[in-house]
Amino acid sequence: QEREVHVIGTYGNASYNSYRTPDRLVPKDWFNVKLVQRGPLTKPLVLVVSSYYPMAWDLDVPDGVYIDIVHVSEQTSFSSSSQVSAPSGKVGRTVIDWISYGYGYDHTGGSTAVLLQNVNDLYGPVTSFTGYQHFKSVILQVGGDPLEVLDNPAS
Repeated sequence: QEREVHVIGTYGNASYNSYRTPDRLVPKDWFNVKLVQRGPLTKPLVLVVSSYYPMAWDLDVPDGVYIDIVHVSEQTSFSSSSQVSAPSGKVGRTVIDWISYGYGYDHTGGSTAVLLQNVNDLYGPVTSFTGYQHFKSVILQVGGDPLEVLDNPAS
């Protein structure tokens, strides 16, 4: 089945983004992913969010957009402490499973190529990849033509 697959990768940072309990790291801040509909969604939408450290992902999903699968990839040694928040009825299934991490600059040990290959193997060709070492908010355009550039993506 063809899908529209978007990947967001980040390193995160233990000292900035999480605190330690006796058995795991726990995210302390929410990181916002605002989805903006560029055009019609003609395929099921998959969002893969990947980080080395646990993250709390806040998905801002507009009316008319439904995410079939949110796949959270985090280090298994952190006891699956990442979290996802999305409006009710906007996400079909959430998977938390380590498939690698990478954010485009892999000097800290990540592997963007491995992450993207693993995503391709699971869900099909990747529509877009966005990578950050650290971030608080990102706008992700979905639907329509992925090569189209919007003048004002926040609207």
